[in-house]
Amino acid sequence: MTGGDRVIGRGSIRVRTTLVATAIVAFAIAVGGVGLLGVLHHQLAGRLDTALRTRLDELQATALDLVLPPVLPDTGDEGSIVQVLGADGSVISQSATINDRTSIDPAPATGVATVHHTIGRAGVGDGGPYRVASRRVRGPGGDLTVVVGSSLDPTRETEATMRWVLLIGLPALLAAVAAATWHSTGRVLAPVEMVRSSVATISASGLDRRVPEPTGRSELAGLARTMNDMLERLDAASTRQRAFVADASHELRTPLASLQTQLDVALRHPDRTDWTAVARQLRHDTQRIQHLADNLLFLAVADEQRAATPAEPVDVDELVLRAVEPLRARGRVRVDIGTVSAVRVTGDASHLGRLVTNLLDNAERHAARTVTVELRARTDIAELAVAELVVADDGPGIPTAARDRVFERFTRLDGPRQRRDGGAGLGLAIVRAIAQSHRGTVTIADAPHGARFVVTLPLERPPTPPT
Repeated sequence: MTGGDRVIGRGSIRVRTTLVATAIVAFAIAVGGVGLLGVLHHQLAGRLDTALRTRLDELQATALDLVLPPVLPDTGDEGSIVQVLGADGSVISQSATINDRTSIDPAPATGVATVHHTIGRAGVGDGGPYRVASRRVRGPGGDLTVVVGSSLDPTRETEATMRWVLLIGLPALLAAVAAATWHSTGRVLAPVEMVRSSVATISASGLDRRVPEPTGRSELAGLARTMNDMLERLDAASTRQRAFVADASHELRTPLASLQTQLDVALRHPDRTDWTAVARQLRHDTQRIQHLADNLLFLAVADEQRAATPAEPVDVDELVLRAVEPLRARGRVRVDIGTVSAVRVTGDASHLGRLVTNLLDNAERHAARTVTVELRARTDIAELAVAELVVADDGPGIPTAARDRVFERFTRLDGPRQRRDGGAGLGLAIVRAIAQSHRGTVTIADAPHGARFVVTLPLERPPTPPT
């Protein structure tokens, strides 16, 4: 017994397929059998009527010009009978097998046409059914009626034999169809059971396993490939989640350890501790923890609600102008916004504001003297109208090989662009998540000096004019 046979109920595909196929074949055979019996009966009856007409033709051509004896000689056909009637309906001559002298045809022909009847008895033997034909002919002594008949027993025996063949052959054929359907369906469903049993053994800790893929390009092979693609995505998501949790724990542990160390030192020497400085440092560390927690919460929500971005008009130029003000107030770098144009997109204003702020904070952190912001509407290579936001700095830049990696969570580059003020490596990951949730992109373009971040977002669609 195979794995797919362990639990087979009335609702299983294999059982239902076998039942349906068998029922369809049974119905087709039943209809075909009834039709076959009908055709057989029609052919046998037609053949018998033709034989009777031929016999009438022979009698009309050879026997009616002779003096007919009361008893006609035997033709050798036990099932064949002949009777000749006078004009008054009396029997002139008949076959020796007929027992009495009454007409065997209850309604003999009165015209030139041949008349056929099926009678229940013919005064012959046990009186079985006969097929008779009569014809009115003109003889030497006047009008005569010739009646010929043939027993229906051979015909009925042939029909009975055919019925028995159908009654015996139908169950055998249905059994063969059911067995073939059961076997073929089992072979077809075997890969499905193999995939099912493999998936059943895969747990959250074993997402690196894959289901066996049947060879070829069948639908089942496509199902297995799709299942493996899904497991690949789940495995990647699980790996990212574990890395995210590990990195988050590490990033949170560092400021918490700093807090604990400062408090331990201050408590050991309370009389020599500058509590104002300690409070100021603790406040800085708690702000860092709060900022990290906010970023982690934002990314977690972004993962769960990728399609839940509000669709409201947002003036990106206003977001840029508001985000630039803190940079100018801090005065560490010069901010150039000379190429900022009025641009409107559809999306979440708070999220887009965070995108702009994160890009500006990143640029400020790594710029030598100047941060440049550009905003314009343009047509991309797909001939779609997009808003293009560019944030550039004149810092050390980003190596080409690391341009994709900087958008991953908790990624911080070594060397000149390493964090200087406690960044956790989440700012650019948030930028990419926001851009993707707004059906946009964020890339790093080539620049003579420093880094040049380019964000594209679909422009707000103008309202459809009323018809």
